[in-house]
Amino acid sequence: MMSGKKSLVRRYIEGIGILVGMIFGAGVFALPYVTAQAGIAWGVFHLFLALFFMLLLHLLYGEITHATAGNHRFVGYVRQLSGKTSGVAAMLLVFFGYYGTLLIYGVLGGVFLSGAFGRLSASVWALVFFAGSGLLLLANLKQIGTVNFWLSIPLFLFVLVLAERAAPYITRANLSVGSSAAWFFPYGVFLFSLGGFATIPEARDIFRGVGFRHFRNVIVISLTFSAIFYALFAFSVVGVSGLSVSEDALSGLVPVLGSGILRYGAFIGFLAVFTSFLAMGIDLKNIFVHDFRRSLPVAWFLAAAPPVLVFLVGATNFIGIINIVGSIGMGLTGVLIIRMAVRFRIKKYRDAGALAFWQWPLMAALLVASALGITNAL
Repeated sequence: MMSGKKSLVRRYIEGIGILVGMIFGAGVFALPYVTAQAGIAWGVFHLFLALFFMLLLHLLYGEITHATAGNHRFVGYVRQLSGKTSGVAAMLLVFFGYYGTLLIYGVLGGVFLSGAFGRLSASVWALVFFAGSGLLLLANLKQIGTVNFWLSIPLFLFVLVLAERAAPYITRANLSVGSSAAWFFPYGVFLFSLGGFATIPEARDIFRGVGFRHFRNVIVISLTFSAIFYALFAFSVVGVSGLSVSEDALSGLVPVLGSGILRYGAFIGFLAVFTSFLAMGIDLKNIFVHDFRRSLPVAWFLAAAPPVLVFLVGATNFIGIINIVGSIGMGLTGVLIIRMAVRFRIKKYRDAGALAFWQWPLMAALLVASALGITNAL
């Protein structure tokens, strides 16, 4: 191995770290509530459906970023492959998705800080969270993706500890709750929870000079690993709390598992949303720098200020926000990625004329899944 070259094993570790650190985060705390409302069976169905859908979209986007020259982000890739009109749509989608996600992190940050330290209300703590995290976006944090992963490890450990503590209290009755009227409720939340598009370009940089096959493996491993822990957490919480599951997943466990689980979980949850806020915020700042050619101070202000303003006008219900952002944001992202993928493959394999025969039904199925996501929020 040449000096200065990263080994393949190190590339895998860093790539998985970046993607898992982005994917596995705030969404985990919304999953038990929506699963309990719809029922475990529907929760499992939507987990597999969303995993299949998001896995294919991440692979398509990963292939595009791996094979396309230039240092772009989502808007830049859409503009280059699908034209200016689609680029405008992508820009609006980025604003909606990124700002919605940062808003979710801020609201949850307030909930967790209130649970861990008390004294102030969740709304006041949310403003503290926005202020502190927003200021850190000014810093030039080059390895935030890797830091995000290492600070997410306590969250994985918390899920394992919670599952072990919860096991004796899980009952069949609690696992049988749910209403068929809410059968579609979890879909948007699962879509949001499995979204890692923001860090695909950063992970791609690690696999420059090696085959896409390795990058593809990292995407599959990262999404599958995250989905397994999501399922474990949702099963454990619903099994203990049933329909008494709280929206933040943790406070409803206190009567059974004690207040210690709330304080510990709140602190771990804070770390998860804090690191994810930084990763998402820095990526949004980079979009303004690389794709819109804005100065760093302007890019920082455009990334940090809007979520706070939306919060101040009353957007504080994180379950509702996650459902809307996951359903509409991920659904429209899927449509744009599919459009890019078709254009990319036609351009790359020009001699073949278009997609292979078997790929057209797959693209159609992805479009249907995207449309379902959008209609879920309507």
